[in-house]
Amino acid sequence: MRIPHPIPYQGSKRGIAEAILAYFPQHVTRLIEPFAGSAAVTLAAACL
Repeated sequence: MRIPHPIPYQGSKRGIAEAILAYFPQHVTRLIEPFAGSAAVTLAAACL
């Protein structure tokens, strides 16, 4: 599912966010991004 991102950001992980999330264990219930940037991975995780 492709959701428009509110913050266009060079260097964003938006294009690879799903690939990054594939490395996370299935039982993870909380995601904390200390250096979120545009929060692309967090937004992708919220859509799963």
